[in-house]
Amino acid sequence: MKRQLPIVLSWIAIAVLAYVQARDVKLPFDRKLPRSNLKLLLHKKKPKLSNVYGERLVDDGLAAWKLEGPIHLALPPMYASSPYANAGFLSSFINHGEVILHNEPFPHPKLSITETIAGGSDVAYHFDNRSTNAALYVANGADVWPLGYTAWYDMVTLDRIVDVPTPRLIDGSGQLVEPTAVRTVHPLNKVTIYGDTTRAEMGHLSPIIWTFPTEGKLLDPSAGYAVESAADGAEVSYLPPLPSRFDRPVGMLLLAPMVAPTTSDAPQWWSLDQRFRRAVLERRPTAERRTLVHELAKAYPTHPFLTHYRIVADFGDPRFDATWLRAQSEKCEMPSWYLVAWTHLPWSTVRHLPCLKELPAGKLDCRGEYIAESVVLAYRALRDDEQLQDLASRVVDRSYLRSEFRSFNYPLSDFAYLWLKARP
Repeated sequence: MKRQLPIVLSWIAIAVLAYVQARDVKLPFDRKLPRSNLKLLLHKKKPKLSNVYGERLVDDGLAAWKLEGPIHLALPPMYASSPYANAGFLSSFINHGEVILHNEPFPHPKLSITETIAGGSDVAYHFDNRSTNAALYVANGADVWPLGYTAWYDMVTLDRIVDVPTPRLIDGSGQLVEPTAVRTVHPLNKVTIYGDTTRAEMGHLSPIIWTFPTEGKLLDPSAGYAVESAADGAEVSYLPPLPSRFDRPVGMLLLAPMVAPTTSDAPQWWSLDQRFRRAVLERRPTAERRTLVHELAKAYPTHPFLTHYRIVADFGDPRFDATWLRAQSEKCEMPSWYLVAWTHLPWSTVRHLPCLKELPAGKLDCRGEYIAESVVLAYRALRDDEQLQDLASRVVDRSYLRSEFRSFNYPLSDFAYLWLKARP
């Protein structure tokens, strides 16, 4: 009997899969959520496994998103743990004729670096990322890349599944109100209600909206939703956060209008969100950006990016130093940390901030490298500071620069190497 048990189980598994394949309904099969997967199989949903080959996924994404080029795409460092870090390798698999890959940092704000080795050496280094207009968004070790960013026009992803609790309202009489419909506002997204859970297949970072027949208050006001009145009832909307490394994301942050726009039936706060992000990239007046953030906070108080938006709203303004320092003094705000190079704060102040104080000793990981290279760039005039020298050395130790100089490798680690060598 024991010998027959595996055979019996195998036939049961084959029968279940054959039955599932015969169904018309298709839902993604999430390998990271076994319990959710089991529910899908029990409800006779068809699993869809994602492609595991990194270079193929990039090409698939470009085909699905239908981006309008030319696309100059920033990638992680070549020595990063991400399989998407080698521009030359990936170029061999990408069939999109208007995509050029670069191992460069996030494309905004634009960065120009010039460095040479002192003593008459002919080793000179210049970097300028004005051509890049997009950044790959991928898992990179224990983090995602890019760790630092300001804003984006659109964010597109491939095979991203977002499960959120289905919101409920309480009407004036205390009765529970269920949503009657759900929709998205971009053609790359699809969404379906499954009782207590709403599942969205998202190719574009934009809202999910539920329609209710009457107005009311959220049953759970802390869940991160926004409520708006509608002509025939109410609408509840939600914006997912950026994917984490556990989502194994493959996507792009686009810094130009390269993808189809969202539809006109979006919630009111979405227009404020879009206008703000584009105002940051277009260097619109600070007063305009501040007003947009203020109005967005009133319309959607639990918006997932409000903290970051309040920081970058002041970018380029004399008040930016105080805004950035106040946020970084409370905790290590990773997305805006690299903007230290655009402040006028003294090193004596920055060296004691949480990002640096919490930096572990020993070999740097992706996060530690990002933190270290940002301040080496920002305080490059302080040639004799021992802490900066140590941080630069640890950045170099992580890369190919331990054995040889490769100017095509990655701008900030190359800069750290030359900065160390350029002492009189």
